[in-house]
Amino acid sequence: MTNSKIQVLVEVEFFKEKQMARKTFPNLENRIYQPHFVVKGTKEYLGVCFVAGNIVELGEKTTAIIEMIYDNVDYSLLFKADTEFYITEGANIVGQGKVI
Repeated sequence: MTNSKIQVLVEVEFFKEKQMARKTFPNLENRIYQPHFVVKGTKEYLGVCFVAGNIVELGEKTTAIIEMIYDNVDYSLLFKADTEFYITEGANIVGQGKVI
């Protein structure tokens, strides 16, 4: 099985008032938004792709479905409910979330 077809339900929140916060809420549909997740307590960047989700205001929580991008990367921490992570764009932490 390849990682690129595995999908996970997550709850996410994009920061509203941090220095590196996004100016607008990202499009969580159509595989357009492809940030990295960094599981809290680790340093590894895990490439993900949002495939479905609602648009809400920055600072609000919403649910979304993500898909793993890369094969041969260990995404196993993202398969455990309640795993918490940061959402990064490059070196900028723009949000956080948890696996549902």
